[in-house]
Amino acid sequence: MKSARLSCIFVCTPKNRKDAGEIERAIDSLEKALEISPEYAPAYISKAKALAAIGRRDLALADLGKALRYAANDAQRDEALRLLVQINGGDGGLGR
Repeated sequence: MKSARLSCIFVCTPKNRKDAGEIERAIDSLEKALEISPEYAPAYISKAKALAAIGRRDLALADLGKALRYAANDAQRDEALRLLVQINGGDGGLGR
């Protein structure tokens, strides 16, 4: 679990790292962390953020589904849902 948490700290987002290579390395680290703790929702959320930052929307949405499945509390669920809405263009994909 500790490794998963540490990997989440180093996730790349468009705000703090623009280099796609660094984002790919962060994704790789998160995948390794998820091999150790496959039910750790924050790692899925961080990985989804990184994937979305490099335009891999479908993979990001798949990871958000896992984050919602494994969310341990309302804060994790809320963060995953906020990101889901953001990735879907602000309307949650409902077309409103």
